[in-house]
Amino acid sequence: MLDILPEPATRVWTIRAAEVEDAPRLVAYYEALANEPFNNTSVRQGYTSLEVADTQRMIAHHRDDPQSCILVAEVDEEIVGYVRCTGGSNPFNRHTADLSINVRVDFRGIGIGSALMSAALAWARAHETISRVQLTVLARNTGAIKLYERMGFEMEGRLRNAYRLPDEGDIFVDMMAMAYHC
Repeated sequence: MLDILPEPATRVWTIRAAEVEDAPRLVAYYEALANEPFNNTSVRQGYTSLEVADTQRMIAHHRDDPQSCILVAEVDEEIVGYVRCTGGSNPFNRHTADLSINVRVDFRGIGIGSALMSAALAWARAHETISRVQLTVLARNTGAIKLYERMGFEMEGRLRNAYRLPDEGDIFVDMMAMAYHC
């Protein structure tokens, strides 16, 4: 007998701040992303720590730094999306936050990415010291670029051959630099 799961679009998700206790589930989420056959994220085998202790430290750092945050999207107590804003740490970039976002492939296209972005940008706007949220995205990731543009990000430039992908035949790909001004 086959188990038939409801379509992802019928599932309800929750977006909340990550907690240190989420580390094992966040590592499982990273592993799922890293194992995607065509991966447009920086979460890759050998690039991202898949150690629970490292993930616990990262969550604690972002929780304790008022310039930073990590939000997760959950479906049925499983992490299916993630956004991280890392605030600048010196006087020259204290007004910025670097944003990283991804959603598991089987949950893309149903609004989770938009909801995560909205929550992250609301968080940034609520901080007087943050006036710029910036990110880079693989130039080939047109779906993500469209989302960022819909959310108010502006294209600032192209970084030629900025990302090397040994796991895809050792190719080089361009990155697009984008920013949102609070």
